[in-house]
Amino acid sequence: MNKIEAITVLAILAFITLAGLSIIMKGAAVETPSPQPSASIQPTALLQTQTVQLSVKNGYYEPRTITVPKGTRLRIEADANTFGGCMTTLLIPDFGISKTITSTDNVVEFVADKTGSFAFHCPMGMGQGTLIVN
Repeated sequence: MNKIEAITVLAILAFITLAGLSIIMKGAAVETPSPQPSASIQPTALLQTQTVQLSVKNGYYEPRTITVPKGTRLRIEADANTFGGCMTTLLIPDFGISKTITSTDNVVEFVADKTGSFAFHCPMGMGQGTLIVN
């Protein structure tokens, strides 16, 4: 085996290892010892649009907890200047949301039409936050 073949094999092994770690980390719970800021939104009328400003700070989406009543039309306006890497894609799987945040396309809007506690995160499972719908 020559040097180029050896380097190619090592690169493939490194890629497979990183991909495996990514899959493992996606399923792993991330605990944060510090208090988590939250946003609590109370709509004045059913299906009225409520807005939350979302940013990334210290590797987490902020606010980390968003609470709304069922039936709220939730509008998330992301500060694209704070988003980077995998965190530029915001996932809210239980609502079918997958949004890549850019400076010209930074709004996610949907109706919070089911009750419960729903995770939001990047595609690698980082920056975890919680959407609570009462």
